[in-house]
Amino acid sequence: MKKFGEKSEKCRRDVEATRKLYKQSLDELNASNARYVEDMTEVYRRTQDFEEKRLKFFKKFLYDMHACLDLTQKKTLVGYVYFNRRSEIGVLADVGRGDCPLLIFLPCL
Repeated sequence: MKKFGEKSEKCRRDVEATRKLYKQSLDELNASNARYVEDMTEVYRRTQDFEEKRLKFFKKFLYDMHACLDLTQKKTLVGYVYFNRRSEIGVLADVGRGDCPLLIFLPCL
């Protein structure tokens, strides 16, 4: 009986010590919770700023590429573009018919 009493008392002390450590850990966690929220808010704000800069960069890059590649704005090439569009329409009409023997030599569109 004495052994069971000692074992029971030892278990109660372990429970109390563990409970004390658990409460201490919870207090430390709750104390650092406000700092964590502030840090994560800052990280989120920096990430949003970076994403905004990235999107602006890509929009500007794509707009500049469009401006460079837009052949309709170059007066010397407008006739050439129109001619190529007409020839593409003719090729597409031939493809639609499917009876043109020269289709195998046409480049892929």
